[in-house]
This record gives sequence, C-alpha cells and structure tokens, in this order.
Amino acid sequence: MRRTVLKRRLALHIRCSGTAAVRIMRGSTGKAEGWNGSMGTVLEDVTSETIDVAYIRRRVDDWEERLGALFAAVGGWLPEGWEARAGAPVVMDEELMRKFGVEAKRMPTLELKDRAGPVAKLVPRGLWIIGSNGRVDLKRDGRHYLIVDMADNFEAPDWQAAPAEQRCTREAVTEDWLRRILR
Repeated sequence: MRRTVLKRRLALHIRCSGTAAVRIMRGSTGKAEGWNGSMGTVLEDVTSETIDVAYIRRRVDDWEERLGALFAAVGGWLPEGWEARAGAPVVMDEELMRKFGVEAKRMPTLELKDRAGPVAKLVPRGLWIIGSNGRVDLKRDGRHYLIVDMADNFEAPDWQAAPAEQRCTREAVTEDWLRRILR
C-alpha cells in the first residue's frame, strides 16, 4: 500500500470578516482550540501521514453519492412545470487524486428547466475545499450561489448555500431556499 507524507505549507485565505471569520476559524463550539469541524478534516486530509489511495477513492465515491442525493432532492423540490435533467458531466481531477494516482472521474451536473428552457445549472466545483466537505456552484441568470457541505467527512451532508459575493451568509439548502432562488 502506497503512503505519502505531504509536507507542504497551506496558505489559508478567509474571505469573511468579524464573527463569521471567527466562527469558521473556531468552529461551531466557539472554542479557540485551533482548527476543528470540517475545516480540520480538509487540513487533515492534505497533511495526514497515513492517507492512501483507498482513502482518496473512498472520499471521491462518497462525494459522488452525496452529489446524487443532493441532485435528487433538488429535482423533487422543483415548482410545477419545472424539470431537472442531467447536464454534461464535469471531470474531477483534483490535486490529491493526481498525487496518489487516482484516475480522474466524471461527476454529474444538473440542469433545471422551466417551460421556457434552461434556467439554472448545478456544477460540482471541488471536494477538498477549506472550510467545507465539497462545493457545488449554482448559476442562474447571472447570479452565482455556492452550495457547500458543512458536515464532517463521511457524515450525513449538511448542505448550506450563500450568494458568491456574500459567502459567509449561509443558509440551509431547502425546498424554500431553492424556490426563492428560482423566482
């Protein structure tokens, strides 16, 4: 089994200010004990001495399953007259995958259409995202939303979304949230 030690320093750029940045840096408990929550899981992934090919594949497979479940939920929440269709897949080929020789993988996208045609698209952007357990972008009429899973690795997803320009003002991804975005 191939194991690699990653010895690269990480530069973190936090685009939040005030209490939102403190919440991200300290986690939900508010304790200043260093990185914790999902922030820690990404840092652990990229700095772990025991990370291996099987672990990377397991994370990629878990990401694909979570995407499928998110897309199914979104499809079920659409207003009458709308439909969800699989869009053109995107290739996932992240740095950790390349580092461990894990083959690139095609990931699903989702297009949301009303009677007039395509309206919105959900596209996975990355799994190893500092501060979350993966990110999906939703674009609609020039508006851009970031949907992130705030759960720890291999836990039930906690999908939250925010406008790209206000990424620290997240709210739960729900049917109500989706319908407001689609208006």
